[in-house]
Amino acid sequence: MALLNSARQSSLPVGIQKLPDVRERELVKYSFLELKIATHNFETTSDQGGFASVYKGVLRDGVEVAIKRHTDGFPSRYDEMPQKHPLIILRSMLQHKNIVELLGYCQEYMDVKIPKENATDGIVPAKEEFLLLVEEYMTNGNLGNLICGGQLDWSTRLRIIEGITQGVVYLRTHSEKPIVHLDLKPDNILLDSDMNPKIGDFGLSKELGDDEINASVRGTLGYMPREYIVEGIISLKNDAYGFGVTLLEIICGMSESGRGARNQASIEWYSIT
Repeated sequence: MALLNSARQSSLPVGIQKLPDVRERELVKYSFLELKIATHNFETTSDQGGFASVYKGVLRDGVEVAIKRHTDGFPSRYDEMPQKHPLIILRSMLQHKNIVELLGYCQEYMDVKIPKENATDGIVPAKEEFLLLVEEYMTNGNLGNLICGGQLDWSTRLRIIEGITQGVVYLRTHSEKPIVHLDLKPDNILLDSDMNPKIGDFGLSKELGDDEINASVRGTLGYMPREYIVEGIISLKNDAYGFGVTLLEIICGMSESGRGARNQASIEWYSIT
């Protein structure tokens, strides 16, 4: 935890290198039809995400991928120029061995009609956004499924903890404005074929200036600090708290029967077991 708390100081902790200026990467842009074909019409679901519907797909070159279909798109009027979604821009700036890699995206618009503003009747043409992210496929699923029942040996747990720590430090130090994940938990830690952990599901994430107030508190109970739940304050403490609870769960493990209680209040659950 000391490593996380010191990561934003002027001198970085030992072992953390100063990174170059962060720039948006060029990503492959796929059509909706391409991804529909890759997933066999969005048939096979995956456990590689929380705030989106996630499907396993195979691209034309045979590469297995996870395709996240976000449903928070909104209609925009024809006279409004469509902008690249902020999530695509944020994810394109992240490139680290402990962050799930974004390979490409699809952002398309379908013609729809929405009610005319300030009118009792009538409609106006608009475009509804379809947002899909194409990510590397993580063979061993999410950490939450492996914590239950003590399926991990101690050396693997230590390696996972080290990897998560490096991923969180990277989010805090890779640019002038740190990125807060806002939903750091075992279900959003994904494991590749070699059991290397990678942080995924950045649907709630944002760049942070000073402490901010968010009127809409979103995330997972049990992994959110009290000041965020009660007052909506967003700060680096959000991820520090989620990391701490995740660390506790990795060390202690949990039976399958306790998983529901964990998602509600992990600290309270552990204090009575």
